[in-house]
Amino acid sequence: MRLEHAWNQLVTRHDMLRCVIGEDGQQSIMEEVPYFYFRYHDLRHLTDASAQLALLRNRMAHQILSAGSGRLYDITLIDYGAGKSRLAVLFDNLIVDGLSMLTLFSEWFECYQNPETELPPLAIQFRDYQCWRAQQGQAEDDIIYWQQRFDALPLAPALPTRMVPAAIITPRFRRLEAQLEPALWRQLSDRARQAQITPRCCS
Repeated sequence: MRLEHAWNQLVTRHDMLRCVIGEDGQQSIMEEVPYFYFRYHDLRHLTDASAQLALLRNRMAHQILSAGSGRLYDITLIDYGAGKSRLAVLFDNLIVDGLSMLTLFSEWFECYQNPETELPPLAIQFRDYQCWRAQQGQAEDDIIYWQQRFDALPLAPALPTRMVPAAIITPRFRRLEAQLEPALWRQLSDRARQAQITPRCCS
C-alpha cells in the first residue's frame, strides 16, 4: 500500500518514531524497526457504521501504548467500501507535540503524492537537541528566579468534581470547548499580563 509505505519512510526518517523509553525515563533510538502494517477495520458489510466508528474511536482514544515498545503511534485504515475509507491515527504525546504532528502529516502527504521524491535530510534530530541541552548545564539564574517565586505561587484552583480525584482508578478524558466574548478575553489577557503569564496559562 502506497500510503503505508510512505509512513514507513517517515519512521526511518524521524528517530522519535523509533524511540524506546525505559522504566528509568531514559530514551534510546532503535536503528531499525519492523515494517509497520496498518490495522484494518472492515465496515463494508454494515449499512450504518456509526456505532462501530464510535466504538473504534473510544478504543483508540483510551489506548495506552507501551513506552518501551519503540512504537508510540498506531494507525488504522477503516474501509467503508465503494472506494471510501478513513484513516484513524493515534500519537502518544511522549514523542510528538502539536507542531510535530503537522510536520509529520505534511511530510506523509508529500511522500504519498510523490513517492519518487526524497525529502531533504534533517540537519538535527531530537536526540541532538537533548545532547546539546545536557552540555549547557542548568541555568543558575533561572533556578534562583523560580526558587524565589515558589512560596508566592498560588495553589491549583479547587475546581468542582463529581467524585474525589484520589478515588479514580482509570481516568477518562474528553474534550470540552467554549468560546469567550471578545471583551471577556481582553479582560482575561489584562489580568494575565499583570501576573506576568500568558493568557493560555489561565484560560
